[in-house]
This record gives sequence, C-alpha cells and structure tokens, in this order.
Amino acid sequence: DSVPVRIANNEVNFTNSDPTSAAVLMCYPARNVLFAHNTVKASGTAAQSLWIDTSLNGNVTLANNIIQNETNGPAMRVDDKETLDKIDMRGCNLYANSGKAAVVGDTWYDMSHWENAINAQNCFYKKVEFLDKWMLEPAELGNLNKTSQVEGIDKDLTGMPRSSTPTIGAYEWCDYDKAPHAYDDFVEVKNITAHSADIMVTPSQSGTMWAVVLRAGEAQPDAEAVMARGAKENVMRNKNSMVTVDGLAAGHSYVAYVVLKNLKGGVSDLIASMPFTIGQDGDGIAHFEADDGRQKEKLFTVDGKPAVGN
Repeated sequence: DSVPVRIANNEVNFTNSDPTSAAVLMCYPARNVLFAHNTVKASGTAAQSLWIDTSLNGNVTLANNIIQNETNGPAMRVDDKETLDKIDMRGCNLYANSGKAAVVGDTWYDMSHWENAINAQNCFYKKVEFLDKWMLEPAELGNLNKTSQVEGIDKDLTGMPRSSTPTIGAYEWCDYDKAPHAYDDFVEVKNITAHSADIMVTPSQSGTMWAVVLRAGEAQPDAEAVMARGAKENVMRNKNSMVTVDGLAAGHSYVAYVVLKNLKGGVSDLIASMPFTIGQDGDGIAHFEADDGRQKEKLFTVDGKPAVGN
C-alpha cells in the first residue's frame, strides 16, 4: 500500500437507479492517491458520483475534478469521519440535483456546509452544462479555470496541453464558437484497397466528420452535399479520426473531401486530399503526386504498409 496511485484525465458517465451504486468507487487499500482532472457524472434516479470507503489508508487528494450528480443522491459519499480526515480536496466543482453535496456515514451535508466539513480549498458548487450527452466537454468556462496546475498532469484527456490555469475536469477548455478545422488542413488517405479507402483527419474540435471520394476532375462538392451523402463518424478533438469509403475502382483517380461539424453545430470549410489513383491491376496500390514536401510514404498506405508513389 506504499505505492502512490494516480487517477487522472478520465471521463465517467454513469447511469443507474441503485442507491448503493457509484460512478467511481474508491475501495483499494492504497495511500498517496491522487484523483485529479476527472469528469464524473451520475444520472438516472439514484446513485452517488464518488464513493470513498474505509479501505483507503490515507493521503487522498481530490484535485480539479468535476463531480456531478444529476440523480437524487449525493455528489460524494464517505464512509466515516476517520476516512473524511484522510481527504484533501482542492480546485473541484461539485453539484448534486438533490442539494446534498455529500454524506458521511449517516450525516448529510448541503453545499454550504460541505466545504467546511472537508476543509476544501478553492472549490465551486455549480451545475456544469455539457456540450453533449455522451462527451462531457463543458459548454461554458465560468469558474472552471480558476484553479492551479497539478504536478505531472500537463495534458488533458485528448492530449491537449494544460494551460497555466487548467480547466477543471478531464477536458481543457475549447472555444466551440469557432468553426472546426483539420490540423494542417490535411486529409490522409490510408489502407487503400482495389475498392475502398480510409479517409483520416485530426479535428480541432469534437463532433462529427463526413467524407466522400469523387473522381478527379468532377465538380467539387459543397459542405452540405458532403454531409448529405458522405460516410459519417463521431470524432474527438486532437485524435486521429477515420471513415471508410467504398465503391472505388482500379485505374481511376480520386479526391477525398471532408467536412467537420463541432458539438455546437459549427461547420468547417471543405477539406480536400491530393488526387490519388488506384493501380490498373486492382492491387490497391495508390499512385499520387506530392508537391508540398511531405514524404510520400506517409500520405498513403495499403493494408497498413506504405504505398508506392510514382
């Protein structure tokens, strides 16, 4: 139990009707536990968001977490006063629909009394609205950046760098009032076969991507046409995101077009790949021209291996 435990950058979206259940249950006999930059939401009819039981041996730090309960249960449950005295809480945002911030043993605490009971530092008590039911990115920044850095946690769930005043929860703040884009405005074509290809981008914001592949020389589509007819996939910001398009034919040249839509409905400009041609023999080998200095072998792959350029 002497090995430190760090639990960071997690998104826990829990639905239940059992009052004895919890979105996160800490019941491991460890000490020096750091639970930081997590977003925990309980919904349904009954549950607690975070439950800390008596098995923890001490030095439990709760830092920069969103702990939210949208059921009739508490945001936190702590088994007893002895366990409560082991907890250090700072920079967290708590909320419970019930108005009950926590229960310790049989003692219930409302929001106004919980901060004194746990000796919380720089904590907030406000419901966080999220941009999506399943992807728990905050819709507003509010007080969520009025905190300080946690040593060793310099990136968020998506790999984005944490700022000097990092956002409470799993996600660093992103301004979704701006339109999304693909990093480097770059569309990568991967895993080309004789009849299909994977179209990949790295989006700046979470939401949805659509992709179509048209014969080279065909009229460029507009964003609405791509969204109406394209292959579709939900995407997370800063993560490689990919859809598969079918119906390609050997011996023909193609261009891939991508459109991104963020969680607030903002739509990107049309993003296009460089033209590529599937080999005449139907072996799935793509021939292409790269005139911008990028290494050709990184632009196209066949079955996970670099394709051959001309």
